[in-house]
Amino acid sequence: MTTSDAAAGILITRVFDASPDKVWRFWTSEAGLAQWWGPVGFASRVHALDVRAGGGFDIVMRATAPEVVAYLEGHGIPLESHARGSYTEVDPPRRLAWRGHVDFVPGVAPYEVLASMDLRAVSDSATEMTFRSERMHDAMWTRNAEAGWTQQIDRLVGQLAQAARSA
Repeated sequence: MTTSDAAAGILITRVFDASPDKVWRFWTSEAGLAQWWGPVGFASRVHALDVRAGGGFDIVMRATAPEVVAYLEGHGIPLESHARGSYTEVDPPRRLAWRGHVDFVPGVAPYEVLASMDLRAVSDSATEMTFRSERMHDAMWTRNAEAGWTQQIDRLVGQLAQAARSA
């Protein structure tokens, strides 16, 4: 389920067929993040990761899909960007909160967006995740961020399913 009100921010809820520990590892390890981070049409690699309050992350996302490349080039947006942030709360395997650094929007001064991810076991093998993010600087960019997060989390669903099949 995804709901957002551009004025209020983003709220995405999913139930995964995985334990909270497994979901947590996908959010907090280089190997896990590299598998799902970024919207469809991007490949990601973790440049830096320090999962503790006061630590942070730097994930390099590069557009790979031709239609995404064309869109970005047509709007003067670089093909490669860094998703950077600093962790404000780390409570394994229940809560992860961070300040995301928004420094990639042409013509907009850098700013921060607060975001969080909460996990709750709903059975021995299922976990509910609730993702929240503050709104961005305008409604269009908030909708874009919501679409990106929705795609990323859908990719996470696929990676968790693949990991379960491989186990």
